Amino acid sequence: MADWLIILLLPLAAWSGWWLAMRKEARDLRADKTRAAYFEGVGFLLNDQTDRAVDVFIHMADLDQQMLENQLTLGSLFRKRGELDRALHLHQQLRNGAAMGQSTAAMRRLVRQAAEQGADWALLPEYWPLMGQNDRDKLALAEPFGSGTLQQAMAETAAECGITLFGGTIPLQSPVPGKVWNSLLAYDKNGECIGRYDKMHLFGYSGLGERYAEADTIAAGREVPHLTADGWNLAQGICYDLRFPEFFRAQSPFDALLLPAAFTYTTGKAHWELLLRTRAVENQCYVLAA
Repeated sequence: MADWLIILLLPLAAWSGWWLAMRKEARDLRADKTRAAYFEGVGFLLNDQTDRAVDVFIHMADLDQQMLENQLTLGSLFRKRGELDRALHLHQQLRNGAAMGQSTAAMRRLVRQAAEQGADWALLPEYWPLMGQNDRDKLALAEPFGSGTLQQAMAETAAECGITLFGGTIPLQSPVPGKVWNSLLAYDKNGECIGRYDKMHLFGYSGLGERYAEADTIAAGREVPHLTADGWNLAQGICYDLRFPEFFRAQSPFDALLLPAAFTYTTGKAHWELLLRTRAVENQCYVLAA
């Protein structure tokens, strides 16, 4: 009996050893690639090629903790040398790049789960890649329309999952210095961009210990959107747009209304569901909100 047991266990032990060796090789390869990218970014920084360094760091979405600590150490060196602007710029990009990478991975995973459960459409929230600690954080992540990491990720996810993806909002570059467009992009099941809407109504509020002024960092869109997807006529709005009923009537007729948002806690608790129901009733339509 013991002999037979040994014979049976030998292949299992060999397979386990092979599997562990392959995992180690994959981890080592990943570490080598991450380390190489890190030193490439450092080289750009030391040669005052800040923009190229930023691109490297932002695309290192799979940073391990040691690499992140090393880069934060580099920021400390800049501070010691009195190069405060470079240190602050590096710190912001590291923080934002890491957050964007985590958000992108989560987006892919959740959309994939929705598709596996039979969903034909998915709507992402406003600012899904990054809810920055500072309103200006999004400026560093703004992409030109038609290219960029975030747009590529959404297009690939829509195509891979065979789902129509309404991409919440991401920051797109605008011609206004110091401002971005807050844009909702839509992708069909082939990953083709079929729609773009730039948020028109910009939120401003001051009171109860809170202050918000989107116009400080966002350029207002100028075109009322019109979108058709999978044979449905769709109205679009973003967050504060929800408070303007005539904006949606200007998009009539439509079968459903898309509304990604990042409502504040105070106004959201009081008005979010109430306003969604109101827009649904007065337009006699379905509402998809995130």
